[in-house]
Amino acid sequence: MYKLSTYNFTTINNDIVHIFSGISGAIIEFPLDIYEEIKKNDLKSISNSDKQTLLKTNILIEGSTDEKHLLNAKLITDKYQKKHLNLTILPTLNCNFACTYCYEHKREIKMSNETIHNIIDFVKNQINSLETLNVTWMGGEPLLGIEEIEHISKKLIHLSNQHNVKYISDIITNGYLINNSNIHILKTNKINKVQITLDGPPEIHDKRRFTKSNKSTFFNIINSIHLLYREKFDITIRINIDDSNVDHIEELLCMINKENLLNINVSFAQVTNDTDACADYGQCITTSQFGLIENKFRKLALNKGFRISSHLNPRSISCGAVMVNNYVINPDGTVVKCWNEIGNSNHSIGNISAGGKLVINNPNRNDYWISYSPIKDSKCKECTILPVCMGGCHWQKENNKCPTIKYIYKKVIDFELNVLLHSQN
Repeated sequence: MYKLSTYNFTTINNDIVHIFSGISGAIIEFPLDIYEEIKKNDLKSISNSDKQTLLKTNILIEGSTDEKHLLNAKLITDKYQKKHLNLTILPTLNCNFACTYCYEHKREIKMSNETIHNIIDFVKNQINSLETLNVTWMGGEPLLGIEEIEHISKKLIHLSNQHNVKYISDIITNGYLINNSNIHILKTNKINKVQITLDGPPEIHDKRRFTKSNKSTFFNIINSIHLLYREKFDITIRINIDDSNVDHIEELLCMINKENLLNINVSFAQVTNDTDACADYGQCITTSQFGLIENKFRKLALNKGFRISSHLNPRSISCGAVMVNNYVINPDGTVVKCWNEIGNSNHSIGNISAGGKLVINNPNRNDYWISYSPIKDSKCKECTILPVCMGGCHWQKENNKCPTIKYIYKKVIDFELNVLLHSQN
Protein backbone atom coordinates (compact mmCIF):
# COMPACT_ATOMS: atom_id res chain seq x y z
CA MET A 1 0.00 0.00 0.00
CA TYR A 2 1.11 3.52 -0.76
CA LYS A 3 0.11 6.97 0.45
CA LEU A 4 0.69 10.54 -0.64
CA SER A 5 3.35 12.40 1.29
CA THR A 6 2.18 14.77 3.99
CA TYR A 7 4.50 17.35 2.49
CA ASN A 8 3.05 17.67 -1.02
CA PHE A 9 1.75 20.99 -2.29
CA THR A 10 -0.58 21.28 -5.27
CA THR A 11 -1.91 23.94 -7.59
CA ILE A 12 -4.69 23.40 -10.12
CA ASN A 13 -4.92 25.29 -13.40
CA ASN A 14 -7.18 24.31 -16.30
CA ASP A 15 -7.76 20.82 -14.92
CA ILE A 16 -4.01 20.22 -14.63
CA VAL A 17 -2.56 19.52 -11.18
CA HIS A 18 1.03 20.45 -10.44
CA ILE A 19 2.39 18.58 -7.45
CA PHE A 20 5.42 19.90 -5.59
CA SER A 21 7.24 17.62 -3.16
CA GLY A 22 8.51 19.39 -0.05
CA ILE A 23 10.74 16.39 0.57
CA SER A 24 12.53 16.13 -2.78
CA GLY A 25 11.81 19.51 -4.38
CA ALA A 26 10.50 17.79 -7.50
CA ILE A 27 7.49 18.97 -9.45
CA ILE A 28 5.31 16.83 -11.71
CA GLU A 29 1.93 17.30 -13.33
CA PHE A 30 -1.15 15.15 -13.84
CA PRO A 31 -4.64 15.67 -15.23
CA LEU A 32 -7.04 16.50 -12.41
CA ASP A 33 -9.10 13.33 -12.83
CA ILE A 34 -5.99 11.15 -12.60
CA TYR A 35 -4.80 13.01 -9.51
CA GLU A 36 -8.16 12.40 -7.83
CA GLU A 37 -7.67 8.67 -8.41
CA ILE A 38 -4.13 8.85 -6.96
CA LYS A 39 -5.53 10.56 -3.85
CA LYS A 40 -7.87 7.58 -3.41
CA ASN A 41 -4.82 5.30 -3.70
CA ASP A 42 -6.17 3.93 -6.94
CA LEU A 43 -3.07 3.60 -9.12
CA LYS A 44 -4.64 1.55 -11.89
CA SER A 45 -5.12 4.62 -14.08
CA ILE A 46 -1.43 5.59 -14.15
CA SER A 47 1.39 3.90 -15.98
CA ASN A 48 4.12 2.02 -14.18
CA SER A 49 6.54 4.72 -15.32
CA ASP A 50 4.41 7.45 -13.70
CA LYS A 51 4.12 5.38 -10.55
CA GLN A 52 7.90 5.02 -10.33
CA THR A 53 8.26 8.78 -10.85
CA LEU A 54 5.85 9.44 -7.99
CA LEU A 55 7.83 7.11 -5.74
CA LYS A 56 11.22 8.43 -6.82
CA THR A 57 10.20 12.02 -6.09
CA ASN A 58 8.69 11.10 -2.69
CA ILE A 59 5.31 12.40 -3.74
CA LEU A 60 4.03 8.87 -3.23
CA ILE A 61 5.54 6.84 -0.40
CA GLU A 62 5.19 3.44 1.20
CA GLY A 63 2.26 3.30 3.59
CA SER A 64 4.49 2.40 6.56
CA THR A 65 6.90 5.32 6.02
CA ASP A 66 7.34 7.65 8.99
CA GLU A 67 8.30 10.90 7.29
CA LYS A 68 9.03 12.75 10.53
CA HIS A 69 11.49 10.03 11.47
CA LEU A 70 13.26 10.40 8.12
CA LEU A 71 13.43 14.20 8.47
CA ASN A 72 14.84 13.83 11.96
CA ALA A 73 17.46 11.32 10.81
CA LYS A 74 18.64 13.71 8.08
CA LEU A 75 18.67 16.58 10.56
CA ILE A 76 20.86 14.68 13.00
CA THR A 77 23.22 13.47 10.27
CA ASP A 78 23.81 16.96 8.88
CA LYS A 79 23.87 18.68 12.27
CA TYR A 80 26.71 16.54 13.60
CA GLN A 81 28.74 16.12 10.41
CA LYS A 82 32.43 17.07 10.57
CA LYS A 83 33.28 17.07 6.84
CA HIS A 84 32.30 20.71 6.32
CA LEU A 85 33.53 23.57 8.49
CA ASN A 86 31.60 26.84 8.29
CA LEU A 87 33.24 29.93 9.79
CA THR A 88 32.02 33.50 9.97
CA ILE A 89 35.04 35.62 10.84
CA LEU A 90 34.84 39.23 12.01
CA PRO A 91 38.20 40.99 11.57
CA THR A 92 36.70 44.02 13.33
CA LEU A 93 33.55 45.18 15.10
CA ASN A 94 34.23 48.75 14.01
CA CYS A 95 32.04 50.23 11.29
CA ASN A 96 32.11 53.35 9.14
CA PHE A 97 28.30 53.47 9.00
CA ALA A 98 25.70 54.52 11.58
CA CYS A 99 22.64 52.68 10.26
CA THR A 100 19.42 53.48 12.08
CA TYR A 101 18.38 49.88 12.66
CA CYS A 102 21.72 48.12 13.27
CA TYR A 103 21.41 45.05 15.50
CA GLU A 104 25.10 44.68 16.41
CA HIS A 105 27.04 45.74 19.49
CA LYS A 106 29.70 47.83 17.72
CA ARG A 107 33.13 48.37 19.26
CA GLU A 108 36.37 49.74 17.86
CA ILE A 109 38.22 46.48 18.14
CA LYS A 110 40.33 44.72 15.51
CA MET A 111 41.62 41.18 15.49
CA SER A 112 45.06 40.72 17.04
CA ASN A 113 47.90 38.68 15.53
CA GLU A 114 47.48 36.21 18.38
CA THR A 115 43.82 35.62 17.53
CA ILE A 116 44.69 35.31 13.84
CA HIS A 117 47.25 32.59 14.61
CA ASN A 118 44.77 30.80 16.88
CA ILE A 119 42.13 30.75 14.11
CA ILE A 120 44.60 29.34 11.60
CA ASP A 121 45.63 26.67 14.10
CA PHE A 122 41.96 25.91 14.78
CA VAL A 123 41.42 25.13 11.09
CA LYS A 124 44.73 23.28 10.87
CA ASN A 125 43.57 20.97 13.69
CA GLN A 126 40.52 19.94 11.64
CA ILE A 127 41.81 20.11 8.09
CA ASN A 128 42.56 16.39 7.71
CA SER A 129 38.88 15.49 8.20
CA LEU A 130 37.43 18.24 6.00
CA GLU A 131 36.02 18.17 2.49
CA THR A 132 34.89 21.81 2.49
CA LEU A 133 35.96 24.97 4.29
CA ASN A 134 33.43 27.79 3.97
CA VAL A 135 34.42 31.24 5.24
CA THR A 136 32.14 34.29 5.46
CA TRP A 137 33.73 37.67 6.22
CA MET A 138 31.57 40.00 8.26
CA GLY A 139 31.80 42.93 10.68
CA GLY A 140 31.27 45.68 11.77
CA GLU A 141 32.48 46.59 8.33
CA PRO A 142 34.89 43.80 7.33
CA LEU A 143 36.78 45.90 4.77
CA LEU A 144 38.08 48.01 7.66
CA GLY A 145 40.04 44.83 8.40
CA ILE A 146 41.17 44.10 4.83
CA GLU A 147 44.76 43.32 5.95
CA GLU A 148 43.48 40.73 8.41
CA ILE A 149 41.20 39.27 5.73
CA GLU A 150 44.12 38.96 3.34
CA HIS A 151 46.45 37.43 5.93
CA ILE A 152 43.98 34.80 7.17
CA SER A 153 42.68 33.99 3.68
CA LYS A 154 46.14 33.25 2.29
CA LYS A 155 46.87 30.87 5.16
CA LEU A 156 43.52 29.08 4.92
CA ILE A 157 43.72 28.76 1.12
CA HIS A 158 47.22 27.31 1.42
CA LEU A 159 46.00 24.79 4.02
CA SER A 160 43.05 23.85 1.85
CA ASN A 161 45.22 23.35 -1.22
CA GLN A 162 47.66 21.21 0.74
CA HIS A 163 44.89 18.86 1.91
CA ASN A 164 42.66 18.91 -1.19
CA VAL A 165 39.87 20.72 0.66
CA LYS A 166 37.38 22.82 -1.31
CA TYR A 167 37.62 26.44 -0.20
CA ILE A 168 34.59 28.76 -0.52
CA SER A 169 34.46 32.35 0.65
CA ASP A 170 32.11 35.34 0.61
CA ILE A 171 31.85 38.75 2.24
CA ILE A 172 29.00 40.85 3.66
CA THR A 173 29.93 44.52 3.32
CA ASN A 174 28.19 47.87 3.20
CA GLY A 175 30.13 48.45 -0.04
CA TYR A 176 31.43 51.92 0.79
CA LEU A 177 35.10 50.90 0.79
CA ILE A 178 35.04 48.85 -2.40
CA ASN A 179 37.80 50.03 -4.76
CA ASN A 180 40.14 48.46 -7.30
CA SER A 181 42.75 47.64 -4.66
CA ASN A 182 40.28 45.85 -2.38
CA ILE A 183 38.70 44.08 -5.34
CA HIS A 184 42.13 42.71 -6.27
CA ILE A 185 42.59 41.40 -2.72
CA LEU A 186 39.14 39.80 -2.71
CA LYS A 187 39.66 38.07 -6.07
CA THR A 188 43.17 36.92 -5.19
CA ASN A 189 41.84 35.35 -2.01
CA LYS A 190 38.88 33.55 -3.60
CA ILE A 191 36.24 35.82 -2.08
CA ASN A 192 33.92 35.61 -5.07
CA LYS A 193 30.53 36.35 -3.53
CA VAL A 194 29.58 39.77 -2.18
CA GLN A 195 26.43 40.94 -0.39
CA ILE A 196 25.74 44.68 -0.31
CA THR A 197 22.71 46.50 1.08
CA LEU A 198 20.62 49.19 -0.62
CA ASP A 199 17.50 50.29 1.21
CA GLY A 200 15.75 52.47 -1.35
CA PRO A 201 16.37 55.30 -3.78
CA PRO A 202 18.99 57.88 -2.66
CA GLU A 203 16.74 60.10 -0.56
CA ILE A 204 15.45 57.07 1.39
CA HIS A 205 18.61 54.96 1.60
CA ASP A 206 20.74 57.89 2.79
CA LYS A 207 18.40 58.54 5.72
CA ARG A 208 18.88 54.96 6.91
CA ARG A 209 22.43 54.04 5.91
CA PHE A 210 24.84 56.94 6.28
CA THR A 211 28.43 57.27 7.45
CA LYS A 212 29.44 58.11 11.00
CA SER A 213 30.29 61.58 9.70
CA ASN A 214 26.72 61.83 8.32
CA LYS A 215 27.71 61.51 4.64
CA SER A 216 25.38 60.01 2.08
CA THR A 217 26.32 56.58 0.72
CA PHE A 218 23.91 55.58 -2.06
CA PHE A 219 25.84 56.65 -5.16
CA ASN A 220 29.16 55.47 -3.71
CA ILE A 221 27.61 52.03 -3.24
CA ILE A 222 26.15 52.00 -6.77
CA ASN A 223 29.65 52.73 -8.09
CA SER A 224 31.03 49.88 -5.95
CA ILE A 225 28.47 47.46 -7.37
CA HIS A 226 29.48 48.47 -10.90
CA LEU A 227 33.14 47.78 -10.07
CA LEU A 228 32.25 44.33 -8.73
CA TYR A 229 29.89 43.65 -11.63
CA ARG A 230 32.64 44.35 -14.19
CA GLU A 231 34.90 41.91 -12.37
CA LYS A 232 32.18 39.23 -12.51
CA PHE A 233 31.63 38.83 -8.78
CA ASP A 234 28.51 36.96 -7.67
CA ILE A 235 26.58 39.91 -6.22
CA THR A 236 23.55 39.94 -3.95
CA ILE A 237 21.78 43.22 -3.25
CA ARG A 238 20.01 42.93 0.05
CA ILE A 239 17.08 45.26 0.71
CA ASN A 240 16.04 45.66 4.34
CA ILE A 241 12.37 46.58 4.62
CA ASP A 242 10.31 48.28 7.30
CA ASP A 243 7.57 50.91 7.51
CA SER A 244 9.89 53.78 6.60
CA ASN A 245 10.96 52.49 3.17
CA VAL A 246 8.41 49.90 2.04
CA ASP A 247 6.72 52.36 -0.34
CA HIS A 248 9.98 53.06 -2.17
CA ILE A 249 11.29 49.57 -3.00
CA GLU A 250 9.74 49.45 -6.47
CA GLU A 251 11.49 52.71 -7.33
CA LEU A 252 14.80 51.25 -6.15
CA LEU A 253 14.39 48.14 -8.31
CA CYS A 254 13.65 50.34 -11.32
CA MET A 255 16.77 52.41 -10.61
CA ILE A 256 19.01 49.34 -10.39
CA ASN A 257 17.44 48.02 -13.58
CA LYS A 258 18.32 51.27 -15.37
CA GLU A 259 21.92 50.87 -14.19
CA ASN A 260 22.01 47.70 -16.34
CA LEU A 261 22.96 45.64 -13.29
CA LEU A 262 21.05 42.64 -14.57
CA ASN A 263 21.06 39.00 -13.57
CA ILE A 264 22.33 39.76 -10.09
CA ASN A 265 20.61 38.35 -7.04
CA VAL A 266 18.17 40.46 -5.04
CA SER A 267 16.98 39.47 -1.58
CA PHE A 268 14.48 41.14 0.72
CA ALA A 269 14.84 41.10 4.50
CA GLN A 270 12.51 42.05 7.31
CA VAL A 271 13.95 44.59 9.74
CA THR A 272 13.35 43.26 13.25
CA ASN A 273 14.21 44.56 16.71
CA ASP A 274 15.26 41.21 18.14
CA THR A 275 18.56 42.24 19.75
CA ASP A 276 19.41 44.61 22.59
CA ALA A 277 21.26 46.90 20.18
CA CYS A 278 18.10 47.67 18.17
CA ALA A 279 15.34 46.93 20.70
CA ASP A 280 14.02 50.50 20.54
CA TYR A 281 13.70 50.59 16.75
CA GLY A 282 10.01 51.25 16.12
CA GLN A 283 9.58 50.98 12.35
CA CYS A 284 9.25 47.18 12.10
CA ILE A 285 6.37 45.49 10.30
CA THR A 286 4.85 42.17 11.29
CA THR A 287 6.15 38.95 9.82
CA SER A 288 2.82 38.10 8.19
CA GLN A 289 2.71 41.57 6.58
CA PHE A 290 6.27 41.22 5.42
CA GLY A 291 5.49 37.89 3.77
CA LEU A 292 2.94 39.51 1.46
CA ILE A 293 5.26 42.44 0.77
CA GLU A 294 8.22 40.19 0.03
CA ASN A 295 6.24 38.01 -2.35
CA LYS A 296 5.13 41.11 -4.28
CA PHE A 297 8.68 42.43 -4.62
CA ARG A 298 10.10 39.02 -5.54
CA LYS A 299 7.72 38.92 -8.50
CA LEU A 300 8.69 42.45 -9.49
CA ALA A 301 12.42 41.71 -9.18
CA LEU A 302 12.09 38.65 -11.40
CA ASN A 303 10.20 40.68 -14.01
CA LYS A 304 12.97 43.29 -13.92
CA GLY A 305 15.60 40.69 -14.82
CA PHE A 306 17.05 39.98 -11.37
CA ARG A 307 17.68 36.59 -9.83
CA ILE A 308 15.84 35.54 -6.71
CA SER A 309 16.47 32.52 -4.51
CA SER A 310 13.78 29.91 -4.09
CA HIS A 311 11.90 29.69 -0.81
CA LEU A 312 10.89 26.11 -1.60
CA ASN A 313 14.23 24.31 -1.53
CA PRO A 314 13.96 21.30 0.80
CA ARG A 315 16.44 21.51 3.65
CA SER A 316 17.57 19.37 6.54
CA ILE A 317 18.58 22.27 8.78
CA SER A 318 17.07 25.73 9.13
CA CYS A 319 20.33 27.57 9.81
CA GLY A 320 24.02 26.88 10.31
CA ALA A 321 23.80 28.11 13.89
CA VAL A 322 22.35 24.75 14.99
CA MET A 323 25.20 22.77 13.41
CA VAL A 324 28.12 21.49 15.45
CA ASN A 325 30.78 22.58 12.93
CA ASN A 326 29.53 26.14 12.47
CA TYR A 327 31.11 29.05 14.38
CA VAL A 328 31.06 32.84 14.42
CA ILE A 329 34.41 34.23 15.58
CA ASN A 330 34.55 37.73 17.03
CA PRO A 331 37.69 39.90 16.69
CA ASP A 332 38.76 39.05 20.27
CA GLY A 333 38.57 35.32 19.55
CA THR A 334 35.32 34.72 21.42
CA VAL A 335 32.87 32.44 19.65
CA VAL A 336 29.11 32.66 19.21
CA LYS A 337 26.78 30.52 17.12
CA CYS A 338 24.44 33.09 15.59
CA TRP A 339 24.97 36.38 13.72
CA ASN A 340 22.43 38.02 16.07
CA GLU A 341 24.85 37.34 18.93
CA ILE A 342 27.84 39.11 17.35
CA GLY A 343 29.71 41.20 19.91
CA ASN A 344 27.44 40.06 22.75
CA SER A 345 29.70 38.52 25.39
CA ASN A 346 26.71 37.13 27.31
CA HIS A 347 25.98 34.77 24.41
CA SER A 348 29.53 33.59 23.77
CA ILE A 349 29.94 29.81 23.94
CA GLY A 350 33.70 30.08 24.46
CA ASN A 351 36.84 31.19 22.66
CA ILE A 352 39.57 30.06 20.28
CA SER A 353 42.68 29.79 22.47
CA ALA A 354 46.37 29.10 21.92
CA GLY A 355 47.09 26.15 19.66
CA GLY A 356 43.70 26.51 18.00
CA LYS A 357 41.78 24.91 20.84
CA LEU A 358 38.09 25.73 21.11
CA VAL A 359 37.40 26.22 24.79
CA ILE A 360 33.67 25.90 25.57
CA ASN A 361 33.07 27.87 28.77
CA ASN A 362 29.33 28.33 28.28
CA PRO A 363 28.05 24.83 27.50
CA ASN A 364 24.45 25.80 28.19
CA ARG A 365 24.48 28.38 25.40
CA ASN A 366 26.16 25.92 23.05
CA ASP A 367 23.58 23.25 23.87
CA TYR A 368 20.78 25.77 23.34
CA TRP A 369 21.74 25.88 19.67
CA ILE A 370 22.92 22.34 19.05
CA SER A 371 19.95 20.67 20.75
CA TYR A 372 17.37 22.58 18.71
CA SER A 373 15.08 20.35 16.67
CA PRO A 374 11.77 21.32 15.05
CA ILE A 375 10.77 17.67 15.27
CA LYS A 376 10.54 18.17 19.04
CA ASP A 377 8.37 21.26 18.64
CA SER A 378 4.68 20.40 18.84
CA LYS A 379 3.68 23.02 16.25
CA CYS A 380 6.59 22.54 13.87
CA LYS A 381 6.40 18.79 13.62
CA GLU A 382 2.79 18.92 12.43
CA CYS A 383 3.34 21.79 10.00
CA THR A 384 2.95 21.05 6.29
CA ILE A 385 5.87 23.27 5.29
CA LEU A 386 8.33 21.63 7.70
CA PRO A 387 10.74 20.26 5.01
CA VAL A 388 11.20 23.71 3.42
CA CYS A 389 11.48 25.52 6.75
CA MET A 390 12.81 23.08 9.36
CA GLY A 391 11.73 25.34 12.17
CA GLY A 392 13.04 28.61 10.80
CA CYS A 393 15.26 30.95 12.81
CA HIS A 394 15.90 29.54 16.28
CA TRP A 395 16.69 33.03 17.56
CA GLN A 396 13.26 34.28 16.52
CA LYS A 397 11.64 31.16 17.94
CA GLU A 398 12.29 32.70 21.36
CA ASN A 399 9.56 35.16 20.40
CA ASN A 400 7.37 32.47 18.77
CA LYS A 401 8.10 33.86 15.30
CA CYS A 402 7.78 31.63 12.26
CA PRO A 403 9.40 32.55 8.92
CA THR A 404 7.35 34.51 6.41
CA ILE A 405 6.58 31.47 4.24
CA LYS A 406 4.42 30.12 7.09
CA TYR A 407 1.87 32.85 6.45
CA ILE A 408 1.84 32.94 2.64
CA TYR A 409 3.13 29.55 1.56
CA LYS A 410 0.24 28.98 -0.85
CA LYS A 411 1.04 32.24 -2.65
CA VAL A 412 4.77 31.43 -2.67
CA ILE A 413 4.16 27.93 -3.99
CA ASP A 414 1.89 29.18 -6.75
CA PHE A 415 4.42 31.85 -7.74
CA GLU A 416 7.48 29.60 -7.67
CA LEU A 417 5.74 26.76 -9.47
CA ASN A 418 4.86 29.17 -12.25
CA VAL A 419 8.48 30.36 -12.38
CA LEU A 420 9.74 26.79 -12.48
CA LEU A 421 7.28 25.72 -15.16
CA HIS A 422 8.15 28.79 -17.24
CA SER A 423 11.85 27.94 -17.04
CA GLN A 424 11.16 24.37 -18.19
CA ASN A 425 9.25 25.49 -21.30
